[in-house]
Amino acid sequence: MNWSNLREDYERLGTIGAVAQAYGCTWREVRRELTRQDIPRNRHWGAVMRREMTAEYRQKISAAGIGHPTSEATRAKISESLKGHAVLEETKAKIRVTRADYRWSDETRAKFHTAMVGRKPSEAARQAMRDGCARPEVKERKRQLLLQRFPLIQGNKQSNTPIEVRLQNALTQAGIGWLSQQRKLNRYIVDLELTDAPIILEADGTLHLLPRGIERDRKRDAALRDAGYTVLHFTGKQIYHDINGCVERVREALGNAQEIMGQSELHGDM
Repeated sequence: MNWSNLREDYERLGTIGAVAQAYGCTWREVRRELTRQDIPRNRHWGAVMRREMTAEYRQKISAAGIGHPTSEATRAKISESLKGHAVLEETKAKIRVTRADYRWSDETRAKFHTAMVGRKPSEAARQAMRDGCARPEVKERKRQLLLQRFPLIQGNKQSNTPIEVRLQNALTQAGIGWLSQQRKLNRYIVDLELTDAPIILEADGTLHLLPRGIERDRKRDAALRDAGYTVLHFTGKQIYHDINGCVERVREALGNAQEIMGQSELHGDM
């Protein structure tokens, strides 16, 4: 093959691929000859090729790459070539935005779980995951997702849950007075407070059954009891399937509290 005009053709066409197509050979042969003749290669040939790609060709490349994982040798080459190259903050921001909206398909998730069976992440991987979860934007995103799923857990809630409404209706029918959404000790908002005795009623949903919810309720109940309140908890199952038993339990607590209050008044008069 005649390579005498290679320099001129390469400068005119701009890319190794275009020269290979014009010469009717492979791009590896063109690259080898460029090296042999000590012809400096265009470092922006990738950008040129990306500009010249049509939408159809891009789609073909994307389709061909689906399901083909990168080999370890290729990963090693990429890592070696990127050594010493700092990633711009703008690029990092774009990556974070892209990852934030990315969702695995069920097929990809199943493949990942299958590949991870029996494998334990290294301490470095665990620390990387902890650092990632500690980022403020990740915490805020998790909080927003949680509030979307459970809107009633936001700060000072203005509406009652269905189990609270059912318990309120049962107490009203039983002639027991109550107040809803009362703030106690300047930091706790209780579901129901009886008007005739210092008794607080809590209608617990599923969040209260989680370890964090149990620990939070334990500290909250201890503070309220120290302040002189009696705290009764009712689960959603109890309220839906045994509402009469819940009312009887409230009656019993109310009677005990009124008896204690009467004795206190009696001793005070004496």
